[in-house]
Amino acid sequence: RIKEGEVTFINTEDGLPDHIIHWVSQDSENWLWASSNRGVFKIHKSELNAYLDGEVGAFTLLHFGREEGMRNPEGNGSVQEAGLRTSNGDFWFATQEGVAIFKSKPSRAGKVPPNIFIKNVVAGNTSYEASEVQIQKEYKSFDVNFHGLTFAAPEKTRYRYKLNGYDDDWVEVFGERTASYVNVPSGDYTFEVSAANTDGVWSTEPAVAMISIQPFVYEQVWFYLLLVVIIGVGYYSASQVRYKYLVRKQEQLQKIIEEQTAELRKEKSDIQEKSKIIKLQA
Repeated sequence: RIKEGEVTFINTEDGLPDHIIHWVSQDSENWLWASSNRGVFKIHKSELNAYLDGEVGAFTLLHFGREEGMRNPEGNGSVQEAGLRTSNGDFWFATQEGVAIFKSKPSRAGKVPPNIFIKNVVAGNTSYEASEVQIQKEYKSFDVNFHGLTFAAPEKTRYRYKLNGYDDDWVEVFGERTASYVNVPSGDYTFEVSAANTDGVWSTEPAVAMISIQPFVYEQVWFYLLLVVIIGVGYYSASQVRYKYLVRKQEQLQKIIEEQTAELRKEKSDIQEKSKIIKLQA
């Protein structure tokens, strides 16, 4: 892409099926169609621009190969034109075994958004099939199984899901119908999943499951409050014992001082008496 004098490239690391592109064209709905050595694919122009501008972390790419009816998905056209768009909007692509023709206008089935539902949540050996799930504290790992219903190539259904409160971004997968989570902290989460058919039409509303992972005793707030109270009581008790010990030591010291003072006074008195006797004798 050339924007404001800057050229930006994308390749297989960004999600393209191959780094060799023979031909690119745009249809009336702003889809970019391209042929490569690994089949034909299309990307919506707005999604691609958003990706290149850094607004999103991925773009939707719809890929067509043998499973979609191509006799040979390898494109051709290193020397001559590799494709053309007809007056009615169809695309003709040159391949290693003839011409592959694509109707640019999606079928009616492709316009229908897929229905999406969550089959169950599995933690350990327990399967939960409710929309609100409470997972026992012993299990911090679980799987969410979901399924999208579409009439247009159901095996090519695309999914994106997110565990709110845990995932930072949406996770997009192709064909996989299970989201796995490992060592998730205790707490309340909301799992959302949407599906898209081969024409990039996403389900109107995501399927939602409320998932609550029960905490261990030592993870609960009241446990920490109790721990603070115990520590406080222990500190107070220890300080009281220390205080009483110091008081006893002080009393003992005071008693010793008083006893020694009494002895000194007695000795002084004895000396004074002896001094008087000596004076009288003199």
